[in-house]
Order: sequence, then C-alpha cells, then structure tokens
Amino acid sequence: MMTPTEILNEINKLPQNERQKIVDSLAEKDEESIALRLQKSLYEDGLLREIRTNKSNKVADFKPIKIEGEPLSETIIRERG
Repeated sequence: MMTPTEILNEINKLPQNERQKIVDSLAEKDEESIALRLQKSLYEDGLLREIRTNKSNKVADFKPIKIEGEPLSETIIRERG
C-alpha cells in the first residue's frame, strides 16, 4: 500500500490536465458530501421531510401546472405595478 506522500508524488508526475481532473473529481465529491451531510442534519432535526439526491432533482421530472386565464407572470406584474 502506498503512503499519502507516495500518492502525491505519483500525481505530481502526471501531466497538468490529468492532475486537474483529479483535483476536480475530489472537489466535486467533497461538495456532494457536504450537501448530503447538511441534508442529513436537517432531516434529523425535522426540518426536511426527505433527503434528495442528484438523481431525484432531475429537471426532466418537472411538470408545469396549467392555469386558466392570463399567464401568471403577467398577473404578477400587473398586481405589483
């Protein structure tokens, strides 16, 4: 098994673009784990009903609600004006 220092030395031998891929991958996973830990904490405190993963937040699952009459955006603009 390699030590952390040996791993870093091997990473430093890689071309810049390969090193950047590693950095990006680690940063992405760190951000995901921070968001997941936050959601778990809020769930445990009763502030969230469910923990959502990236898979459950797909834009493709969005279904707009149809309303009668003028577009909602026009109603909002008229009432604020």
